Amino acid sequence: MSTHFSRCAAFAMMALGALYGAEHETLPYGAEFKLRAGYGLSDPDRLGGALAAVTVGAFHSLGSGRISAELGYQWKSGNQYQVSAGSPFPGERSPDYGADSRRNSLSGVVFRLGYAHPVFSDGLYLQGGLQAGGARFTHEYVGEWQDTVSGRYDDSFNGTPTKSAYGISPFVGVRWDVSRDSGLEFNVLAQSYTSLKFVHTPGAPLVLGAGSARKPFFQGDGLVEQKHSILHLDLAYIFRF
Repeated sequence: MSTHFSRCAAFAMMALGALYGAEHETLPYGAEFKLRAGYGLSDPDRLGGALAAVTVGAFHSLGSGRISAELGYQWKSGNQYQVSAGSPFPGERSPDYGADSRRNSLSGVVFRLGYAHPVFSDGLYLQGGLQAGGARFTHEYVGEWQDTVSGRYDDSFNGTPTKSAYGISPFVGVRWDVSRDSGLEFNVLAQSYTSLKFVHTPGAPLVLGAGSARKPFFQGDGLVEQKHSILHLDLAYIFRF
């Protein structure tokens, strides 16, 4: 588990120990600041698993429960990784020298709208809601492939394309108001986003692009998009003011 997640979880547990036993008081409305740390149950795009967010928001009583809204910033920093060369262009040899290094990240402004209903005892709630945003996917790549035997090609390529998807990510979980001024949340979040993957064909000829710039590119190069919804477990420490 990542260092970011471990530190945030430890901070939340220390806060719980310090506040345990404090007098609980239900407030009809208020403002909140949250530190959130999460971890993905799968990682198809090498995003590193760990998720972090900082949000501010407000809540208001609605019948026996309460509604809440949050606005903040969320990110997954990703890890550097290597990919192997693809199949060469027809008539060319496979590359015998080179590398292709990549890194993905996911970040962006998030907005959450939720509803919490009290259960069992004062201060304990079941909650659920929807999150929008936090899904700007950045795909960094830099590479070079060569055929040093025949010397027919030496391909160099790099780029940092992005894809912003404003899909809806549902969440469900529990909330505990430890005291009048603080609380904890544990949620399961289905984070939605659209990933990018650059595809290069070693030995492909250079062609001119369309438009006035007519920038050259390797024939067959392109980006593959894929939609995802990845389950994350997240823990938040809440400070009310």
